[in-house]
Amino acid sequence: MAEIKARQICYLAGNKVAQPEYIQIERGSAMLTAKNKNGAYVTLHNIRTKGKLLEMRKEDTFYCPCCENEVMIKAGKIKIPHFAHIRNNSCHASSEPESDYHLLGKTNLYLWLKSKQYLVFLEAYIPEIRQRADILVIVKSQKYAIEFQCSSIPEEDFISRTNSYRAQGIIPIWILADKNIKKIKPNEFSLRNFDWLFLTDRLDSPSIVTYCPFKDQITKLEKILPFSPRTVFANQCHETLSSASFQSLFHASSRKLPYLRQWREKRISWSFQSSRTARVTDSFFRFLYVNQISPVTLPPEVGIPVAGMQVIHTAAVQWQAYVFIDMLFRREAGETLSMDECIRSFEKRIRNGDIRLRKLPLLGTKDYLLPMISYVSFFKKTGYIEEYKTGYFKVMKKVRVAKTYDQWVEWEKNFYYRHQELLQADKE
Repeated sequence: MAEIKARQICYLAGNKVAQPEYIQIERGSAMLTAKNKNGAYVTLHNIRTKGKLLEMRKEDTFYCPCCENEVMIKAGKIKIPHFAHIRNNSCHASSEPESDYHLLGKTNLYLWLKSKQYLVFLEAYIPEIRQRADILVIVKSQKYAIEFQCSSIPEEDFISRTNSYRAQGIIPIWILADKNIKKIKPNEFSLRNFDWLFLTDRLDSPSIVTYCPFKDQITKLEKILPFSPRTVFANQCHETLSSASFQSLFHASSRKLPYLRQWREKRISWSFQSSRTARVTDSFFRFLYVNQISPVTLPPEVGIPVAGMQVIHTAAVQWQAYVFIDMLFRREAGETLSMDECIRSFEKRIRNGDIRLRKLPLLGTKDYLLPMISYVSFFKKTGYIEEYKTGYFKVMKKVRVAKTYDQWVEWEKNFYYRHQELLQADKE
């Protein structure tokens, strides 16, 4: 990132201070920082009196630091004081409208980092990539761009902005507005495709960081396990912004899953609902019928929580059914299979569109084979298969398919009784 040499002074809360080395402005139609007619930078985020704002508006003229078009101070009774373009224009750094929620949120985050004695800039414009970060912070010589996102943007824009930061050696941190998270019940949430873009940290222990400026609270969804494309189970951890550390944004706690019972209930509900609504016109249910398996008696070994499954968009029951039937269903005790066979079969399902993957731009590692390997490992740990040499397995016992629903209920209870500890363990 080039360091922009600014004018000698700027106004911060009405006081003259040395201008930082980065131009500081805001993305969107509302902004907290603009240039005055002398080229100095004026920041409004903590000017307390309306009289001072009115005096500034009367005595000076202000311009967008990006497009150079004129902006004006808006200081009503409700909305946070801000600059806004006087006319509609095509300012290339404006991407979405602003709200008080966003203006307050990024201001609070900026002041929080400043209180930690970090070198931090509010609304930093990066000319090489023509992007403006809500906050730019430098920690131990590493630059971080923090984006507090309150509204949905196209997936392509999210990925492009993320990649542009990385190309400049800047680590992007995307924080989702807490109001966007839909909680169904304790430990159960509904995530939109857009929400999934915020998944960060390691693939084996991912999390989504959210912030609510009205509560001044950081929340993390940790140990996120998707049951379906939208329904997930997760730990929800809260802490006040003042008590949070910058490093805490990157690390999730490690503990056993508290929601195995809820997962099991959802799996039972899937069997019951599918028995009534399944149609042979659906490619997945047609696949089950061709293999003479009813949705209601699909073995409980299909549709379990495993490590790395966040990378798969397809519902857990469906993608695991493909793996189970392709690799184990028709093999008798004593027969063999290899990990290479499993990989080729899994990749073929992806190519055919039977199994869909998610785009997770913030994860450093996206091993799409991890969930399949974890699933095969489950059968190894439970004694269904045995690895007699590296990458080669022998079937030790078949997974049984119940003949009736009553029989399935009994087997399902025994399955979770025997393997509860394994299923509830950290997915690492």
